[in-house]
Amino acid sequence: MKKDRAIMGCSIILVLMLIALLFFSSLFIKENYIQLSSEDSIITRTISESDIYTEDNLTIKIEVLINNENDTSYFIEEIVPEGWNITDNGGAQEMGLNTLIWNVTENAENINYTYEVVAPNISGEYIFSGSYYFNITEGSIDILGENFVNVTEIITIDETENETIPSNVTRLISDNSISAGDLINVELKIVINNENDTSYFIEEIVPNDWEIIDEGSADSSDSNILIWNLTEGAVNITYTYSAESSENAEGDYDFIGIYRFGNATEDITISGENRVNVEAIEEDSDSDDDSDSDDDSDSDDDSDDLNINVHESNTQEWITDYIVDENIFKTTGYRKKLPLKTRFKVKINEEYHYIGFKQVIGDSARIEITSDPIEDVIKIGDTKKYDASGDGYYDLEVTLISLDSNGADFIIKEIYEKIPEEPEENISEEGLGNESIETDDLSQNDTEDLGHEEIDKESYSWIVISIVTGILLVAVAIFFVIKWKSEQDNKKRKKKSKKK
Repeated sequence: MKKDRAIMGCSIILVLMLIALLFFSSLFIKENYIQLSSEDSIITRTISESDIYTEDNLTIKIEVLINNENDTSYFIEEIVPEGWNITDNGGAQEMGLNTLIWNVTENAENINYTYEVVAPNISGEYIFSGSYYFNITEGSIDILGENFVNVTEIITIDETENETIPSNVTRLISDNSISAGDLINVELKIVINNENDTSYFIEEIVPNDWEIIDEGSADSSDSNILIWNLTEGAVNITYTYSAESSENAEGDYDFIGIYRFGNATEDITISGENRVNVEAIEEDSDSDDDSDSDDDSDSDDDSDDLNINVHESNTQEWITDYIVDENIFKTTGYRKKLPLKTRFKVKINEEYHYIGFKQVIGDSARIEITSDPIEDVIKIGDTKKYDASGDGYYDLEVTLISLDSNGADFIIKEIYEKIPEEPEENISEEGLGNESIETDDLSQNDTEDLGHEEIDKESYSWIVISIVTGILLVAVAIFFVIKWKSEQDNKKRKKKSKKK
């Protein structure tokens, strides 16, 4: 009787162990399935309008999308461009004049934050920037989505007067294709469309490798710069000057100029014709062959997979430098269309550095960063980081927005990020310390990490299953041993009873 009870107890234990096995297996499978099917939580920005007028209202939506149930907290920092006025912070904490913070420490869920701003009274192109992270991570991620707004100044027109085109200056060049050593005439045509434009300032920059032969009626000239400065009595007029290319000139050369009327504070680029192509004087065949081979090798090196034409002025000196507003450079980033062979002049770590637009390579631009020279090729839409000061930290970020015959549209911004240690083969061929921001690499690393987690979980599951299976086998063996022992005892009893 006691043995039967023991057998029944073992059976009950086996059933309970089987139920426990099924329960823990279901929990593990559920957890593993959720881990494998989860996606990264993201935060995106949507801007109500990309083109507005000065002092217009603008609505920005910050959307939080939780795709991973483990992301229970997050931190968002949104930076509004300088000069904009925040009228509704959307429930954010305001830090200073242009920073909004949303900090959720638990129970994160899908939500939209909406804040309101008023555009400044200064026209221009503005960038909204921001970053976020979920839980506690080592680094933040830039907010995805829209970030650019163009602000146009409202021109008030007197109803009693007919609408007029603004006063302007255009350039005409007598010949756009010449041989080295040839002379050209350049006309600057001033058209006064506003009676209030009684004065103007014009600055014309002639390319290097050229000589000003006749400065015309310019008020002053210095090397390759001509200036007309009229303080009153402005009328329609055409100024003419002559310039001659040097015998060593070859390639495309750009004439650059700016003007402003009356009390205007912003310079306007002179429109019209600006480029002259200079053909080199033919020399002996040996020098021509050498020059051709050099040009071919440069073109092959620069274009590689792009299979495009290369355009570069052979002038080794820069035409002019543009001083960058330090505050904009350090906060939202400074944006400007840079003509070929011109440079930005910026201050980083209390030292001046230059970012020059050196060459056009199809849909890419070759840039040069000095004082310690760094050359790199950046493609339209790409952003790259550089260590301009050579202190082991990225301190300069360059983005190429667009590229055309009038120049390259760049955004440059000061940053401060430690350069990660990477294997030697991953260092950029264009220059040490340069890093292209490639989101594909990040996603690949994330995928690899997820793969390792899956392998670890799979190994762990097999270990659990093996242990439970072993326990079941032992329990089953014990059951049959007890049963066999019970049968043997019963047989012995029967034999004894027969003998009696």
